[in-house]
Amino acid sequence: MGRTAVVRARSMSSWWRNVEPSPKDPILGVTEAFLADQHPDKVNVGVGAYRDDNGKPVVLECFREAE
Repeated sequence: MGRTAVVRARSMSSWWRNVEPSPKDPILGVTEAFLADQHPDKVNVGVGAYRDDNGKPVVLECFREAE
């Protein structure tokens, strides 16, 4: 890495130091909680689709009726 790149990297890192982190996304927090949960019968209701025990997407009957 050249000297100019090092100077730029340092100035950028000092700029980012003053930026406050944004709050966690509540929907992604649901997925994080699901991954951390050790319960064998847990259900992932976060981002994405419901999946069966084989990992296949499950389309809810109410969605089929709405179509």
